[in-house]
Amino acid sequence: MRAKRMFMVRDRFGIKPLYYTAKGGLVACSSEIKPLLMFSGFKPNVKLVYHYLTFQRPQVREETFFTEVLQVLPAHYVEVDIDTLSLRKVRYWSLNFTLKVESGGEEEYVEEWRRTFLDAVKLHLRTDVPLGFLLSGGIDSSSIVAASHKLINEGVVCEKGLGPKLLSFSSIVEDEEISEEEYVNVVVESFKLERYTIRPTSRELMAELERFIAVHEEPPEGPSVYAQWKVMELASKHVKAVLDGQGGDELLAGYHAYIPLYIKELVKRGKLGRALKEVYKLRDLIASKAKLGLAVALGKRVKLAEEIMSDEVRRARHVVEELRAEALNEALAKDLTGGRLLELLKYEDRNSMAYSIESRVPFLDHRLAELSMSMPEDMKIKDGWTKYVHRQALKGILPEPIRLRRSKIGFEVPEAKWLREVAREASQYLENAKEHLEGYLKLGDLKRLIEKFAEGRLGDEYARLLWRALFLACWLKVFSEYAQHSLIQNKLRSL
Repeated sequence: MRAKRMFMVRDRFGIKPLYYTAKGGLVACSSEIKPLLMFSGFKPNVKLVYHYLTFQRPQVREETFFTEVLQVLPAHYVEVDIDTLSLRKVRYWSLNFTLKVESGGEEEYVEEWRRTFLDAVKLHLRTDVPLGFLLSGGIDSSSIVAASHKLINEGVVCEKGLGPKLLSFSSIVEDEEISEEEYVNVVVESFKLERYTIRPTSRELMAELERFIAVHEEPPEGPSVYAQWKVMELASKHVKAVLDGQGGDELLAGYHAYIPLYIKELVKRGKLGRALKEVYKLRDLIASKAKLGLAVALGKRVKLAEEIMSDEVRRARHVVEELRAEALNEALAKDLTGGRLLELLKYEDRNSMAYSIESRVPFLDHRLAELSMSMPEDMKIKDGWTKYVHRQALKGILPEPIRLRRSKIGFEVPEAKWLREVAREASQYLENAKEHLEGYLKLGDLKRLIEKFAEGRLGDEYARLLWRALFLACWLKVFSEYAQHSLIQNKLRSL
């Protein structure tokens, strides 16, 4: 403080949020937005409201849904001059693409990945409080359980917070298409875990809607975020910290959306035969992604979104300029410090902190990120497999049904089914919140769309839009009331 400087510093990947506001001769920062509203007030950011309803996501955004509240970006710090209150924003870390693995052959990459991954998990197992594992049944969360079991069994890790059995926490939904119970069972039985499961419902979400939105502070991308909320609630009854698999997809090209970029890169390099072979081997994953993309492209989601938003929001129409990557590694590097990962980490933080749980994410170790960036693209996608190097590295550690699993789900919920179950309650909630929606949402049009959806006259692909509209309405209500309460409290303090 002698230099009269204040620093607001955020971690490399944005695992923990950090917000600030600069207004009226002061700068204030917080890990939550709510305390800053006593300085900034409540003024919704209509541009982000438009982005949210039209499913646009800026690659990196400092803005929040609150006009005068910003976030410090991952791997950045903001320097504040105490005298002038001027701000200087600085990136302090960037991914290193120059790390070299000796000889650089597949065997060496696999061995180095295995060694670094096991060490990252080992570091995250340090604990003197009870610790458990979020288990979806996917390759990432299962890998962390498998690696932990190996390290403990071999005596590499011996921590006070780890009991005789590892504890796992899962969300299971009553929908065969998206249920991962089969894979959860494989992991539980393979490692003799003490298993805890929760089965969230649509009506539970509606009952907790305002608390859920108040804790998240910004409208979440969809109701699946609530599944993790319930898992954290369950975990809080047994442990104080959990390990989760967040970040594995961005490190290792796990999302199927990365596949076209990899194929394009092979073609550009003149490897047409290899590209055609990969297209054939990846055809099931490409088809699933194309089916979803086609449904959205042929649908009227953006048109319907504009029909339910107010003229003021529609006037804020803004198309996000995509930061197009020319290579797979470039796309992964961008996504590791922005985009959807930043949103997912925020949800994880809010869900865990709501129940006083410390959430740890071993995949987001900077050594793993730099190792991934140093590897050629075919260590991420190869021979019809995503996450190729990781699958090879965990041979003999991870159960084969998980290691060779191709489907990808996560803590999902049946959004369309849920919305039809609570359509009446949702419409009533909107009616009760109508005074807060003016200037943002057209209540009559929104209620008509929900009714149409409930009757089956609107396709399942529109469920996410309607959930978003409901979440936005709840956010407007909750924070309008919160800001009003804060204003009254401030006035009382000044008396």
